[in-house]
Amino acid sequence: RKSIKFEAGRYVPSSVEDSFIECEILGPAGEGQMDVLIVAAPKDIVESRIKACELAGLEVESVDIEPFAAYRSLVEASPYDDTKEQTVALIDVGSSTTHVSVVHQGTFAMTRSIAQGGDTLTDALQKYFKLSREDAETGKTQLDLRELINQSGPTENPPLRILQPHVDDLVREMRRSLNYYQSQQTESGKPAQVTHIMVTGGGAKLAGL
Repeated sequence: RKSIKFEAGRYVPSSVEDSFIECEILGPAGEGQMDVLIVAAPKDIVESRIKACELAGLEVESVDIEPFAAYRSLVEASPYDDTKEQTVALIDVGSSTTHVSVVHQGTFAMTRSIAQGGDTLTDALQKYFKLSREDAETGKTQLDLRELINQSGPTENPPLRILQPHVDDLVREMRRSLNYYQSQQTESGKPAQVTHIMVTGGGAKLAGL
């Protein structure tokens, strides 16, 4: 049992005993097989979140992982019904991690964590220009990443030149995640084409992302 590991966001627990684990059977997947959704969350992280809520005078009824919570708030609770029956990619650009999830008609088909986020860009600006953390963060929020798609590149914008390789890396990993999903074979053939992409998280506030 010690050799089994489940990825849960930013942390991979060393053993099953270190995690809360839930599973649900989604349906048959060929002769003698079935699709099963397994979710794992580190106990110490979950318990710290619950403790914080209790200190704030709140009673916790349930705990969910971030991709599921994002889907419920952005898709299930949305007044626009067309996305609920589509194949949606949720890209959550956090401070240290970017989560890419593909949801087909309400069922999670893939979730992947990329070890890059908004802090990657802040760190690059801070180190190159020798700025304080606060100044680097403020400067980042004032940039417009749309200049990066110009054919000539951001030749007159040194901060964007510094960020360009990091943004390229992040976009490349996003593409790789979606390509991986599209390469998977199912009983009915290849998975449904992604029709919508929703970008969320603090990094989504970057102009032009």
